[in-house]
Amino acid sequence: MQLIPKPAPIFSNYLLSIGILALLLGRSWQAAFADLPWRAFFWNQTIWQAFLSEEDYLLFFQEDYINFFSWGMAIFWSICALLLPFFKQRFLAYTASLSLLFLALLFALSKNLQAPQFWEYSLQVCWPLLFVLTARQKWLLWATGICFTAHACYALGLYPPPVDWLNYCMSFLHLSAAAAKDFLFFMGLLDVLAVALLFWPKSRNLGLIYCFSWGLITALARPLANSYAFLDLGDFTLYFSEFLVRFPHFLGPLYLLLFARR
Repeated sequence: MQLIPKPAPIFSNYLLSIGILALLLGRSWQAAFADLPWRAFFWNQTIWQAFLSEEDYLLFFQEDYINFFSWGMAIFWSICALLLPFFKQRFLAYTASLSLLFLALLFALSKNLQAPQFWEYSLQVCWPLLFVLTARQKWLLWATGICFTAHACYALGLYPPPVDWLNYCMSFLHLSAAAAKDFLFFMGLLDVLAVALLFWPKSRNLGLIYCFSWGLITALARPLANSYAFLDLGDFTLYFSEFLVRFPHFLGPLYLLLFARR
């Protein structure tokens, strides 16, 4: 049964465009003004010692060069954000996706190669490709399932849950640390259930409604849980950018809810 009437198809393009603008402009701001984990790669001498002498390594990966690279990525992501909604070029889509894949690898590298840290960015990596892929809904469904499975791995305690997650629960719900862990465990179970529902056509809508709702709540938690940041422009833009880059986490399920073939 279709719970929500399908809107006009042109609205699907608006959702994709809003998602890419939020995601890439958010990452662009972070590359320019925040601290993305470039150094987990460039300052990892184990990676480079087979290719560079110690002298060359120290020369190439100075702080100024890394900052220059980061600003280059900021410009690249801004260009992709502004062009992709209007010029659906494969080169733009694939390079934007590969750059986000590289960033996901760096986040995982900065967390001792924790697998969920990489896979939780599946929706972000997938999003630029949605402008050029024909099997758009299939890719989006799998990316949604992978993203929420990765969230569940942390919430269930298979990996240490991020401190920020515990702080969000304690701040919004006024829970103790122990109760916050129990709450996250319960939500992790719901994540697993929702992912299972996604791959059973008759229950897919229920899974998508959960993923949309929880994806939106967890994205909004970034700026709202740090409400003190509203008093400082620098802090506010940092946490607001964390909200922006998570637009695919709730727009992806919403897109499938509205436009997936029944």
